[in-house]
Amino acid sequence: MKRDNKKEVMNALIMVFQFGINMIVPIFLCTLAGVWIGKKTGADWVTVPLFFLGAFAGANNIYRMVQKFLKPEDDGRAVRQTSGRQSTTETEISDSISRVEKDVKKNK
Repeated sequence: MKRDNKKEVMNALIMVFQFGINMIVPIFLCTLAGVWIGKKTGADWVTVPLFFLGAFAGANNIYRMVQKFLKPEDDGRAVRQTSGRQSTTETEISDSISRVEKDVKKNK
């Protein structure tokens, strides 16, 4: 059980680092491009819109990453996707279906 807990903690830390990288890299690159364009053209104000463009791109990256991480359920709730195993809700549903099928077979 401890091994699963360590794995979940590591996955959470990896997710946090991905959030940071997905936000910082576009901001840094767009700001760097703005500074470069500002020096070449003399229009230093270009850095500010490109900074915000980078922030928007980073936020968009994070939004897409979260959308891949969460999937919608039939009732509109979102649950965590697990790789290689079913989520608790799916397991409970399949167990309930199995019990109902057994009861139906008994009553025939």
